[in-house]
Amino acid sequence: GAVACESPVRFQFCGKTESHTPVFHASPTANTASANVNGALLRSYARSMGNHGLKEDVYDRLYSLLVQQAQQTPGQLYFGTDARAAASIRDLGLIGCFARVPAGGAEVGGAVFIDVYAPQMRPMSARNVALLYVEAPRGKKGTLAGGPVETY
Repeated sequence: GAVACESPVRFQFCGKTESHTPVFHASPTANTASANVNGALLRSYARSMGNHGLKEDVYDRLYSLLVQQAQQTPGQLYFGTDARAAASIRDLGLIGCFARVPAGGAEVGGAVFIDVYAPQMRPMSARNVALLYVEAPRGKKGTLAGGPVETY
C-alpha cells in the first residue's frame, strides 16, 4: 500500500571524482543509499553480486509489478506487499522495495524505485543499505491538472 514518511530524510551527494562515482563505497561512514539512473548499470550490478547471480529478470518482473501497483496511487510511495512482489523481494535479498510514479500517470511516465537490502546482502559494507533507481520520464510534452508541462 501507500506509505507516509513522518521523519525528515537527509541527503549528501558525492564530490567530484577522477572518473565516475562508484555504485557503492567499500567503507562508508554512515548508512548509504546509492542513486542510479542507468538501467544498464543496474543490470551489471545485479550480475556482479555473487550472492544474487543473474537476477535481471527478477528485477524486471518486480519493477513492472510495482509500477502497475503504484499507478493506482500516483504521487505516493508504494510498498510492494502482495505475494508476487514479496517472492521477488526475497529472491533479490531485499527486505523491502518501494516505487513511486508521478501524478501525471502513464502519459508522463517515469518511476522511482527504492531497494532496501537485508543486512546479510548489503554490497561491500553493512552501511550500504539501499539503492535508489530512477527511470526517467518519456521526454515529451504532457498535461497535468495545472496545464501543459514539458517532461524530460
